[in-house]
Amino acid sequence: MASSTLLQCLNDGSDFGPSTTNRRQTEIFLASAAVAVGDAVSLDFSKTEDSDKALYITPTDVDVTTADCCIGVVLRSVETDGALTAGSRIEVVTRGIVNTKVHTDTDEPGHVMIAGGTAGQLGPNGAAASQYPTVGVSAAAQAGGFAMVYIFNNF
Repeated sequence: MASSTLLQCLNDGSDFGPSTTNRRQTEIFLASAAVAVGDAVSLDFSKTEDSDKALYITPTDVDVTTADCCIGVVLRSVETDGALTAGSRIEVVTRGIVNTKVHTDTDEPGHVMIAGGTAGQLGPNGAAASQYPTVGVSAAAQAGGFAMVYIFNNF
């Protein structure tokens, strides 16, 4: 199920809050494994049924070939109990600004971000990692293992 936060207003007097113009798009997926808010996630290509490959997500991990192509970042659980465990319905930001786990410092905005060297995390693109697709661009410096990243969907 797709949803989005559309552009609502451009004037300074808006009562819509800071996310008025973020144009965020989200999708609901099922978790194949436990995830956490801010985790970078990939479609789970280890699933046997083709339709399940586009339904289930797993933490992005460059060491697992069926989970190395990041499609977005976990925003929240949509379960009534807030569960983020295997089988839970998870809202994933597939485009827009989101607070994302990063495995290395991003000291300024503008770093191109790819799947990182740690499961569920993104990192700046370096020459050795250029085989992974670009996921987004850092929008703010890293703080406490998280950075604001603009995710753009290349798919």
